[in-house]
Amino acid sequence: GWSPLKMLTIKLANRHAKLLLKSSSVVLPYLKYTSSNSPPSGYETAKGSIVDSFPTSIQPYLKLNRLDRPIGYWLLFWPCSWSIGLAATAGKFPSLSTLALFGCGSIVMRGAGCTIND
Repeated sequence: GWSPLKMLTIKLANRHAKLLLKSSSVVLPYLKYTSSNSPPSGYETAKGSIVDSFPTSIQPYLKLNRLDRPIGYWLLFWPCSWSIGLAATAGKFPSLSTLALFGCGSIVMRGAGCTIND
């Protein structure tokens, strides 16, 4: 389930958005979300995702990190790996330890960004 703080945050965001759009005829789908105990559509994790393979005690943290949605990690890692490849000695493969370091860094940075955003 969702924590009371998360529910309050969504409620306040919806109230603020409704006030901004009060005179407008635009109705956004996320504004229809009420204080029920189910998350809005699009916030559920896919069944059989990597998050489900971890213990249930740490699954909320992995969902907050968006571990089940890897596109953010790839968007951070691709420019890093391309730059590491360009910086490698001509004719040689880039350092695997450097690639692994930047791969872990992209996961950590995206997780930090998602946490701050939420």
